[in-house]
Amino acid sequence: MKRILSCGLLMGMLVAGCGTASLADATHDLSVRVTRTPGLFILPPLTVTITDPSMVNELLDDIRRLPPMPAGVMSCPVDFGTSYKLQFGSSGTPALTAVIAAQGCREVQMSDGRLLWAAGSPSLLFDLGTALHLTQGELIPSPCLPRSGSICYPQPSPAV
Repeated sequence: MKRILSCGLLMGMLVAGCGTASLADATHDLSVRVTRTPGLFILPPLTVTITDPSMVNELLDDIRRLPPMPAGVMSCPVDFGTSYKLQFGSSGTPALTAVIAAQGCREVQMSDGRLLWAAGSPSLLFDLGTALHLTQGELIPSPCLPRSGSICYPQPSPAV
């Protein structure tokens, strides 16, 4: 179920998260700019600005619901360094940034210093894929293995 964040909830989240910026008076033109860092894969460039209010608010709500990153030692899948930077703002002025690791422990680094955990909350990556019109295989790249039969992405060859 999609929810539109009220101005009060959005303002509370941003003031608590950043301490300086507020989008409470400008939720009508709220947008999110998404940029992908390919990490160790050869991926097509991706920079998209999402302006659909319901999708922008859904992504904000997904992030708001993420738990903190667990403390202590963890064993995580391999991390190839692919990440997505989401810059939420109004009228082109960034107010909140989240950097999502697509592999590994799937940590989400917030612009206010918080470290959140997306691994147990699949709605964020599902909604991000939907917003970008990418399948989960395109959103979360994996290396090409012999006869993998799935979407895969090559890695650069080492310089000789």
